[in-house]
Formats: sequence, C-alpha cells, structure tokens
Amino acid sequence: PAIAEAFGLAVADLQWIVVTYVLTYGALLVAAGRLGDSFGHHRIVRIGALVSLLGLGVCAAAPGYAVFLVGRVVQGLGAALVMAGAPALLTTAAGDGRGRAVGLFQTAAMVGLAIGPIVGGPLIEVADWRAVYWFRLPVAAALFVLASGVTRTTEDGATAEQTLEADSVEIALNAAALGGLVAVISLGRTWGWTSGRLLALAVVALGVTAMAMRRAATTPHPTIDRRAFERPGFLGVNLLTATANGAMFPIWLLAPSLLVDGFGLGVIATGFVLAVSPVGSSLASKWAGDRIDDGRPRRLAVAGLVAEAAGMATIAVSGPAASTAGVVGGLALTGVGLGLFTVPNMHEVMSALPDDRQGVAGGLSLMMRTLGIVGGVAVASAVFDPIEAIEGFDTAFAWVFAGSAALLGLAAIAMAKLPDSTA
Repeated sequence: PAIAEAFGLAVADLQWIVVTYVLTYGALLVAAGRLGDSFGHHRIVRIGALVSLLGLGVCAAAPGYAVFLVGRVVQGLGAALVMAGAPALLTTAAGDGRGRAVGLFQTAAMVGLAIGPIVGGPLIEVADWRAVYWFRLPVAAALFVLASGVTRTTEDGATAEQTLEADSVEIALNAAALGGLVAVISLGRTWGWTSGRLLALAVVALGVTAMAMRRAATTPHPTIDRRAFERPGFLGVNLLTATANGAMFPIWLLAPSLLVDGFGLGVIATGFVLAVSPVGSSLASKWAGDRIDDGRPRRLAVAGLVAEAAGMATIAVSGPAASTAGVVGGLALTGVGLGLFTVPNMHEVMSALPDDRQGVAGGLSLMMRTLGIVGGVAVASAVFDPIEAIEGFDTAFAWVFAGSAALLGLAAIAMAKLPDSTA
C-alpha cells in the first residue's frame, strides 16, 4: 500500500512488483546453477551479491514506478545467482556430509525468512517503504565480502568453459521456457485464465519448452541429462517439492489479513507471529540435517508432510475461531514440517545429480519451490475469492487451509510410495 501511494498506482498495477521479481528469479535459477558449475559457485555468488546490491539501490532510490520495476528485475537476477550458487558451495565442500550441508543451507534460509517480517514491519512504521530496500544494502555488501573469502572447491577450467559454450543456446531456451511458465501461472488470476493474451502466452511458453527439450536431446552437454528424469522417483520428488511449498503458501497470502483485520494485531506483532513458521522450519532443518546422513531420509520427508498437513488443519480451525494460540501452534507445526520435508527432499535431488551438476541440482530444487509458491497463490486465490464473495472471509479461509491440509496428506502418501531416486 505504501508503494502504491508513493507512485500513485492502481491496485492492479501492484502485481508487477511481485511478477517482475518472481519471473526473473524463477526463470534464471537453473541457468545460474549451470553457470556456477562451469565458472565456480563462489564467483557466481559474488556476482549475485553485487547484482543484488545494484538492484536494491535502484529500488530504494527509484524516482518512478518504471525504474522501480527495473530494480526488481535486477534484484531477481541477483537472488537467482546467489541462491543457485549457495547450496552447491556447501554440498561440494561437504564430502560425505552432504545432508548436513543441505540442512545448514535450509536453516540459514529460514532464519532469513523469519527476520524479514520482524524487521520489515518496524521499518515501514518508523521510516517508509524505501527503508526496506536501504536496510538490505549493507547485508548484500557483507555477503559479497563473505563470498570473496570462499575458494573454489573444484577445478574444471577450459573444459567447463567449452561445455558452457556448447550449452549456451539450451541454457537460454531453458530460462525462457521456465520464465514463460512462471508468467502464465502468475498472470492467470489477473488476466483471466481463458483470456486471449494468457492463452497466447501459454502457447509461446509451450513452444519454447518444446524447443528446449529438443535442444537438450541433441546437445552433448545438456543442463540436466534427461536420464536423471528416468530415475525412479526423481520427477516425483521434484513435483512434491512444488506441492509442499505451494500448499503452505496460503499462510503468507491470507494469514496477515486474518491477524491484522480479524484479530486486530498491529503490523509489528503480526510480523512476530508470522516469524513462528520459519523459526520452526529453521530448527527442524538443523535437526534433520544432522541426522540425514546416518538415517533414512525418506521417513523424515514423509513425517514433514504429515506435520505440515496437521499444521494447516489446525490453522483452518483456529482462524475462524479467533484462537491466536491455535494459529501460532499451527504456524509452528507447519514450519517444523516444512523443515523436516525440505532437507531430505533437497538432499535427494542433489544426490541424484553428479558433482559437476550441483549448481543445476540446487537451482532445480529451488525452482520447483518457486513454481509451487506461484502455483499455490493461483490455486488458493481461485478457491478463496468466490467463496469469500458468498460466504465471507472466515469460511473461505477455512476452506483454503483445509484443502491445503488434504493435499499435503495426499503428498505424504505419495512420498511414502516413491522409490529412492538416488538408488
């Protein structure tokens, strides 16, 4: 709302704040991982930190909305470079402790997600929306300094550069295909799922996807060897990544309205309540990462999905009942479940691909999370809006969260039956 007021925007214009970032980030994750595999993940993370620094600065100082959106695109590029390189940096240095490394990455990511709403609320109330971007400039600078102290863990030199040159067309096609898919899902609600321009965009996205698949089948160095998807369970594990993240995204889509408008909490208090979920996820991720290399990761993943389902069901009941304690408990349980699921799931995806494709593996896992989140927003909104119009907020809220709980329950059953893709 503060950005809309500053730039004199209509409500419909606000979608591009999210779409420009998510579209860039989601489209480039796998490509960024491939660049890291070729040139060194430490270099890609450093470049990403600098690009993020530039994007945040443009957003903070933007004199108009068009410039602000350019900053969001640059910010998405920087985030893709950093996030695709970070897990590969850890796993390539971890040796036999890859599970612990993945747990560390997920723990750190969730700590960051917990800090966001806690810090963001006071920044907006005390200063203004630009402070949210100014605040992160020194964080991006610190990331650059830290990444500069990391040395490359693998050396493939000229061979890697030759491989990259051979793959450059396929990398571009993959990025365009993923970008088209994200755009279709992101814009469907606003443009209308049967609108001519959305259908045209979908046709283009499908065409580019077909070109990318054909290129991958003929190039000697594909970004993702199609034989990986022939592994039993590999495709299913990736689809469940999208499901687990998409099914819990109603928390971020609807819970703020419940807490502020329904429960009467302030922005700062709401930030602390919302932080319960990522805090739970960070603790569970650390616990799972410490045990995954010695135990049976599939059991952890199934338990995580069950916990997520229970948490969403608790929120479905507690929200309309105006039970703050119930909502907090549901948020905690959902966060713990996501942590228990994500670590073994991401570990399996990264273990299924060879060491020289760890950047691609990390980018693929994060890209599936992004697709899940974007899809979760689209589905939750499609369910929520018509029910709210007839029955009101509470009923629509309960239906969305109950539906998410049911979907997560089915995902737990599917996960238990999937074969191990690393076998």
